[in-house]
Amino acid sequence: IGTNAQFFRPTDIALDSSGIMGYVVEQGGSRVRSIVLATASVSTLAGSGVAGFADGTGVAAQFNLPTSAVWHPSGTLFVADGFGSNHRIRRINISSAAVSTLAGNGAAGGSNGVGTAATFNQPRGVALDATFSTLYVAEDAGNRIRSINLSTAVVQTVAGSGAAGFGNAFGVAAVFNRPIFIASS
Repeated sequence: IGTNAQFFRPTDIALDSSGIMGYVVEQGGSRVRSIVLATASVSTLAGSGVAGFADGTGVAAQFNLPTSAVWHPSGTLFVADGFGSNHRIRRINISSAAVSTLAGNGAAGGSNGVGTAATFNQPRGVALDATFSTLYVAEDAGNRIRSINLSTAVVQTVAGSGAAGFGNAFGVAAVFNRPIFIASS
């Protein structure tokens, strides 16, 4: 509870729409923690605390230095799990603590595709559009902004050529240098 809880390199927090719960991405601990904001009660939602990859429920799941999360009104957290050999976007069903892979297959790359047929190169930041139908991903080592249609799991490159640098342009002609976070308005 409160100051008796400990975190290991927290990097992001996602809040539910009611303002009752917060979800902390604990990069150093390779976990996602939950906080009841009114009582400051902290518990582990998902992740074993050991860096790795495993879809599973609660502490049976593994993350590898996750960096960012966003809350979805369906009761899902979407998590950027992009370090080591993960290179994936994961989802956590909040009520059951079940962790599954939404997109990415663990290979570092920039291939568009459906779900695990797509590849990412260190996805670091995630944000939802206003309709909660599209997830946007800032891809650090891939130098791209990607989108995932949440109904179909289709992954597309929205902007960025994949080359590191700076260049204003439209779509894949734009050039980014290691984007790590993204927000939507």
